Amino acid sequence: MRTPLYSSGNGDNDTPELNLTPLIDVVFILLIFFLVNHTVSQRKEAKANAAQQSQSKVKKDKAVFYLKGDGSIYNENKLLVENLIEYLGNNYNAAINLIIRPENSVAPSTLILTLQNLQNSGYENIALQEDDK
Repeated sequence: MRTPLYSSGNGDNDTPELNLTPLIDVVFILLIFFLVNHTVSQRKEAKANAAQQSQSKVKKDKAVFYLKGDGSIYNENKLLVENLIEYLGNNYNAAINLIIRPENSVAPSTLILTLQNLQNSGYENIALQEDDK
């Protein structure tokens, strides 16, 4: 049996009453719809942000530096790095994997000093790799 929108009560009073039950049901359904929609959109945005952050971390999981015979250090783009420790602190975190590629003409003492400076600065993931030349 359908509930009438207007009812006249028990017949004693002729003023019509508004039945609010269907209106409240519709408001609750709309409320649930918007809450679910908002939650889903937040999850999509969070996934997109997480994917973007993971891509930026992938790009910076390692750094390659070239150690020349005169003690100068160059980055992956072959640009001179004046202060390696300062450069690493500004561009990478301490968990970065460092790859040092010394030239054949590098003195062992220069190489050891460079490695000690890196370790003393908190960089533990250091690898030596033969230069491609």
